Amino acid sequence: MSRSIRSRVLTLAVAALASLTAFTTPATAARAAVSLNQVSTDPYSDAQAQHSTEVEPDTFSFGNTIVGTFQVGRVTGGGASNIGWTTSTDGGQTWARGFLPGTTANTGGPYGQVSDASVAYDAKDNVWMISWLGIAASGAVDVELSRSTDAKTWGNPVAVSATGTFFDKNWTVCDDHPASPFYGHCYTEYDDANAGDAEHMRTSTDGGLTWGSQLSPADNPSGLGGQPVVQPNGTVVVPFSSASANAERSFVSTNGGASWGSSVQIATVSHHPVAGLEDNDFGPLDTLRESPLPSAEIDSAGKVYVVWADCRFRSGCPSNDIIMSTSTNGTSWSAPARLPIDAATSTADHFTPGIGVDPSSSGGTARIGVTYYYYPQANCTDTTCQLNAAFVSSADGGTTWSAPTQLAGPMTLAWLPNTSQGRMFGDYISTSVLAGGNAVTVIPVAHAPSGSTFDVGMYATIGGLPIGGGNGGNTVTVTNPGNQTGTVGTATSLQIAASDSASGQTLTYSATGLPAGLSINSGTGLISGTPTTAGTGTVTVTATDTTNASGSATFTWTINPVGGGCPSPGQKLGNPGFESGNTTWTATPAVIGQNGPSEPARTGSWDAWLDGYGSTHTDTLTQSVTIPAGCHASLSFWLHIDTAETTTTTQVDKLTVKAGTTTLATFSNLNKNTGYAQQTFDVSSLAGQTVTISFSGTENNSRQTSFVIDDTALTAS
Repeated sequence: MSRSIRSRVLTLAVAALASLTAFTTPATAARAAVSLNQVSTDPYSDAQAQHSTEVEPDTFSFGNTIVGTFQVGRVTGGGASNIGWTTSTDGGQTWARGFLPGTTANTGGPYGQVSDASVAYDAKDNVWMISWLGIAASGAVDVELSRSTDAKTWGNPVAVSATGTFFDKNWTVCDDHPASPFYGHCYTEYDDANAGDAEHMRTSTDGGLTWGSQLSPADNPSGLGGQPVVQPNGTVVVPFSSASANAERSFVSTNGGASWGSSVQIATVSHHPVAGLEDNDFGPLDTLRESPLPSAEIDSAGKVYVVWADCRFRSGCPSNDIIMSTSTNGTSWSAPARLPIDAATSTADHFTPGIGVDPSSSGGTARIGVTYYYYPQANCTDTTCQLNAAFVSSADGGTTWSAPTQLAGPMTLAWLPNTSQGRMFGDYISTSVLAGGNAVTVIPVAHAPSGSTFDVGMYATIGGLPIGGGNGGNTVTVTNPGNQTGTVGTATSLQIAASDSASGQTLTYSATGLPAGLSINSGTGLISGTPTTAGTGTVTVTATDTTNASGSATFTWTINPVGGGCPSPGQKLGNPGFESGNTTWTATPAVIGQNGPSEPARTGSWDAWLDGYGSTHTDTLTQSVTIPAGCHASLSFWLHIDTAETTTTTQVDKLTVKAGTTTLATFSNLNKNTGYAQQTFDVSSLAGQTVTISFSGTENNSRQTSFVIDDTALTAS
């Protein structure tokens, strides 16, 4: 571009910079004792790949959960043996690991190789997603996506775009802003290498289960490496590299992916080809595999930050800096600024940055972390180049930057797997900054091979790295108190507990999303007060020490109305078993009926029969209902599916169930059953709202699939 494994810990001590302002030459990272855990290793032995190798990671964080994903077992000609993942649910302290199912022959999948993993999270549908490329024997390259609701158990892939051409450099993001009109929309960018790297987008509104039509920016630009981000108002901004790599560009959508505007230039690119020649042929395939692909992130106010490797600030372009441009709208961009890692006259070459931004910070207090690789001496060869990884950060929106922290290295290029485009650690890397917490990165680290077997695995910083200065890395841990309940008018209190890895630290507490009437004592962490309003909300508490290291915990807090419990319990749907015919529900003609022996009701004589025509058709069934505030609520119904479709792997005909804009489930011909099965979904998060319960069945023009519903209920308790 991330299950438990015995930790392999590296403690790396490297020579200090005399001072950031003095700018030593050659540049090295500041002294640091950084602990790295090995969080994954290549388990495969298929003959096509170079083992043991893992390359090209991406990460994404939400709350205290971080997921990294990467290629496992790199194949010289392209792609890898599988896609790996590694997950931490405690802010980077401990990690689980595994590998995606249904990909290549290694896991019972159809593809020869896989590549280009990208991870995202859909907060609305509680779905983690890893998108990746599947390389078929025919040469076609498809965009596929694997889904998980716990970031550890992954299902078989679904197709994002599989049309028989050669897609490349996919990247997925979701709109996780509850106030956005497109909350829950997910977007995947990719390019078509068989069409001059034409840029394309697809959109999902059901947690990645299905994807809409392929669309392109209005000016049909060529490019690759796009990394979409979503602003709080729902605008999607997609920075990407031009196909000729001479400019960074971007395009936007303001309508939830229904259309995409023309691309604009972020900046031109001046790039020094990174050294690493394997012989005396100075052709491009002999260099270390590297290019000025952009890395993009966004802060809580919607400001977009883009970084890439560029030599514009160095006379004669002898090596690259990491530079950054920002935008608040995706169409007007700031002049690029240089990250002052070292002097512009140093001998170092910096490249392949991965940027992260604290999603709870913005503007002049935006907390930014950038991981990157570098050579201390830009003018080197395959036998003398020394590859290192380092990290810098800013706590003031990029106005000032910390001294660099060494993460790994030096590494010799011969320790890296080879590809048709040079030695490879990854075309991209990533950094994730936790809300109010540390920066976490998952990076490939290489050691000397053992014979023909490489030793390149994925490593993560234990507990992450502090933002804005200090290389030590204190770790603040907030104990999650679990979900809370209370009652309007009744005083309540909750003591938040936190600890610091360093002794003698004073913690300061803060909280967002507290119920009205409650507050937190910044010195003690005691939340207290008398709730004034019923409802359910998400609370995040943060503890910060004197070095600005912090940790957070997130939980829900439900305030019940006076008297306690649900003020209006019971079943809320009208005509729940359809026995009153076409009343209360709004339905496509012939959906609600007495369907006799063809599709008999579960109880009574009426049911709702969607589709079953064996031709292109859509049926809908909806009812508006108010869910009382302060109540637990569940939607249930009995569903029978029969089909004439013969496929056992492809979702051809589908039934989508929604409560308001929230997709509860999607069923298909693959879920056929012989009788009725009850389906139940928790919709408590919609308490206090009037929502539309909807069933939408879509059928193609091959064979019939019937979705038959009976005995519905929306029960408040």
